[in-house]
Amino acid sequence: KLFLKMKIQLQEWSFCTNSSDNINNSHKIEEESNSSIVVVDKEKEEGLKEESLNIKDKIFETSFDCGTSCGSCYLSKNIIKSLLQRIEKLEKKEVDNDQKIKLFQKEITNKLEQKYKENCQSLELKIQKIEEENKDKITNLEEILQQKEEKINLLEGEVKKANEINNELLNKKIDKITNEQKNLINFVFTPKYIQIKNKWKYIDRRYKCCEDNCVNTNTPTGKCKNGNGFIEIINDTDIKYNKCIEGKGENKIICLDAENKFYKPKTGCNLASIFYYYEIKFKKEGTGYSTFGFRNTNEYISFWNDGHIWYKSPSNTAEITFQIPSFSWKDGDILGCGLVFPPTKMSEKHPYVFFTQNGNQIGKAVLLKEGSDDYYSLSVNLESHSIETNFGNDLDAKPFCFDISKHLFAEEFYN
Repeated sequence: KLFLKMKIQLQEWSFCTNSSDNINNSHKIEEESNSSIVVVDKEKEEGLKEESLNIKDKIFETSFDCGTSCGSCYLSKNIIKSLLQRIEKLEKKEVDNDQKIKLFQKEITNKLEQKYKENCQSLELKIQKIEEENKDKITNLEEILQQKEEKINLLEGEVKKANEINNELLNKKIDKITNEQKNLINFVFTPKYIQIKNKWKYIDRRYKCCEDNCVNTNTPTGKCKNGNGFIEIINDTDIKYNKCIEGKGENKIICLDAENKFYKPKTGCNLASIFYYYEIKFKKEGTGYSTFGFRNTNEYISFWNDGHIWYKSPSNTAEITFQIPSFSWKDGDILGCGLVFPPTKMSEKHPYVFFTQNGNQIGKAVLLKEGSDDYYSLSVNLESHSIETNFGNDLDAKPFCFDISKHLFAEEFYN
């Protein structure tokens, strides 16, 4: 409004002046005033002071362009002076407004800060109140969590203990099953010894001490009346070979069978192998040979004291012999013979015979492939040898030299 009034006064001044220069100057002032008003409309309050100073300078320049002391110039000077006074008031008012604005800004800032502090304090109070209200709840929750943690630890301990017990029981069951399986395997693959009490009884009639046959099955004791060397049954297990009288007779060969035969199993042995076994201790009474083993009416298998194994099968007219390398024996050695029958369910397997010396198996086993009879007799041939026999009648008092419990089904056989 101040700039608008200044414009009107400048226009009045221009009409009352006859000088063209004053008119031109008034036009300049009008244009500059208009431009100043536009500036005030367009720009902010920060540029108002600078524009006012520019107007002052230009008014002074135009006010003294006439160079004369005419009335028009005097009027112009009064107008200008009035304008300047108003401008000064405007400037002063602007300064006052600036101060008021700063004071207002400061007041607003203080109020905002105060409000912020009040809000913060209020928020802190609310938080404190919430914390106090929830303190008991938090404490209860912590106690509940602690109790649950203790229960979890207790359960973990119980679970661990239960697992240990279960593992121990499981291991025991596994061990038990393993042992049962092992025992079953041993039962299947370890032949079971069959104890049959026995004694020497039958002297083969084909082998006589003399024409009188004075020593025989019915009279097995005593010596040959004609002085020949022959056996004498001392008791059930011991055989004494009585040598011939020099210059009168000769040492005869005899064949002797035990009383009880070993029969092939027919039933009840589907999964287990069974075997029979006996041992003999030889004593030399002179030069000659001796054999022992098993036989029936169609076949025989025997071990000779020179380390040969003789086998006669029903289908072969000739004997088959096998030599045990580096074999030797002396008085007091214990020789054994075993007869093994496979499980009746394993029809593809055949019985076999094996021999031992002083508790150890010697040589390979011999398969009895074509036996037709269902039994085998214990048989011994003696020439100048006495024997002590262990039929296994009382294994507690007189055990075998060979550990029958460790005998496994043979895997190596003579061809």
